[in-house]
Amino acid sequence: MPNEYLPWVVSAILALALIATLIVLRRRSRAAKQRAQSQTASHESRVSELVRAHEDDIAALRRGHAQELEQVTQQRAEAEETIEQTRSFIARGMKHEAASHSMIVDACAELGVDGALLTNLVFLPEDTRRERRFVAQIDHLLLLESALIVIESKRWKGLVFDGIRPSEAQPGLRYLIDESDLPESFAFHVNRASKGSSSWNVQRYDGPDAPAFQVRRQAGRLSQHIRTTTGDSFWLETCVLYSHPDAEVHARPQDVSQGGAPTHVVKDIEGLKRVIKGFEMRSKPALTSTQLTGLVDVLGSLGPQVDRFGVYDQHGRRGA
Repeated sequence: MPNEYLPWVVSAILALALIATLIVLRRRSRAAKQRAQSQTASHESRVSELVRAHEDDIAALRRGHAQELEQVTQQRAEAEETIEQTRSFIARGMKHEAASHSMIVDACAELGVDGALLTNLVFLPEDTRRERRFVAQIDHLLLLESALIVIESKRWKGLVFDGIRPSEAQPGLRYLIDESDLPESFAFHVNRASKGSSSWNVQRYDGPDAPAFQVRRQAGRLSQHIRTTTGDSFWLETCVLYSHPDAEVHARPQDVSQGGAPTHVVKDIEGLKRVIKGFEMRSKPALTSTQLTGLVDVLGSLGPQVDRFGVYDQHGRRGA
């Protein structure tokens, strides 16, 4: 190759090399741009996902806060309702239970028994916590080492028939009182419509509304409350006490309509003493002295009037 062509050949080669380099650089630039665009799109997608997740978290927190606020508001309303019901029970409880309270205290004193009496015991039953709340009220809980007795006081004035058909006690009443379809547990209360009135009111209490059924239901709720609170299980005896001095009561001594242990039905202090004496004659105690004082401490915190007698009458401790 002549020397005069060599510079041209070199220039051509360099030009080709430059063109090839430019092509490679352009392709690399295009690829880099595509990668950058892809990374940007991926980043934007990731950012968008994070933003949505953050917004979802905030929304969930807001919903959770709203639910918690609603629950707190509801709990507060329920607590206020419970407090109001409790106040109402306490306000009228002791007034209505004064006569029966005195009768029970006198019976225990005359018999010389050892124990404690809790009057107007108010608590929140476990079986109503998932429903609309209401408080349960126990008229009297008599704690003896021989027995735990839930006493339902009925201060009914006039004629009372508990477990006995009115016509069985006074045949003429068959024409005045409907005795049809009576269940196992029932009671009738007959009293004047108003003072000096010649008309009479007849109230009939069937099944779940019967006093014996009521006291068994209350005993079941109290037993569950004691078990939940203390971890101990105790059998609770039941008694219906008709305490009004101006009541003529015709009643079966025991109501056994639901089987098992009977509900005692008494109308005066002598009948109450017979029931208590029957429990005191048991050979096997239902409570130890430690359990009895423990129950007085636990249930006494619910606000009932507490009377201790016998060896428990000082500081609530046996032998004190």
